[in-house]
Amino acid sequence: MPMPDEQIKERVKYYTEWLRLFWVAIVGLAGGISGLVLALDSPIRAFLLALAISLGIGVAVIVFLLHRAIVQLIGQIQGGKP
Repeated sequence: MPMPDEQIKERVKYYTEWLRLFWVAIVGLAGGISGLVLALDSPIRAFLLALAISLGIGVAVIVFLLHRAIVQLIGQIQGGKP
């Protein structure tokens, strides 16, 4: 049973808010990574750099998946396709 258009629109709004939050996280991570790269002088900072890069990759994957879900939901509204 397909979802009504209003329910799909609300889900798109919800996903869009999460997408904005994760973009802010990416910007913050990029700033942290650049700060760690500029002051890379100890093994702890190297570990934190590796952790930040892996976290950044994870957040980028989440952004990609959210974007894909939003595009699919908008496609359902426009074309009536599941």
